[in-house]
Amino acid sequence: MWRFLTNRVYIGIIEWNDELFEGKYKPLITPDLFKRVQQVLKTKSKPRKRRQGHNFPFCGVFRCSCGSMMTAQWGKGHGGLYRYSRCTRHNGPCSEPYVQEAQVTQQCLTALHTLALTPEQARAVHAIIDDEASKDSQSVEIATKNLDSRLLPLQEKLNRLTHAYLDQLIGEGFRQIS
Repeated sequence: MWRFLTNRVYIGIIEWNDELFEGKYKPLITPDLFKRVQQVLKTKSKPRKRRQGHNFPFCGVFRCSCGSMMTAQWGKGHGGLYRYSRCTRHNGPCSEPYVQEAQVTQQCLTALHTLALTPEQARAVHAIIDDEASKDSQSVEIATKNLDSRLLPLQEKLNRLTHAYLDQLIGEGFRQIS
């Protein structure tokens, strides 16, 4: 609705590439009415308040054993403010307890530990990546040299044509062959 009420097209003004142009059509409303609507919008409008986002790193990542998504929330207890993960209970009642974020973090680290590379494996992966990168750079160099060798004769022809035109050996009236 806001875009409708603030669109200048209805008074015959078109904006194109940040420039204003007068339209060649009959305006739907008068500029005076448009100006009055803008004044009312200015005095009565209030900016919407935006909620600050939360910082729940595991929100929407995991599913509960019942199949519902896990969500997070703040909880107070034992003199502090804690983040808890819990079931959304979207699929119905669930008996799973709330879990502190520290426990979820520890479970994630334990699960990911089996995927971690040893230093020897990391060096081997780096060596493979470096080898593939050097092969790729060599193939790019070969392709570049190939294109340069094909471009050189064309550039020489273009230079000869340009010199012939400049020396007036050929004129503008030569016929293009398609």
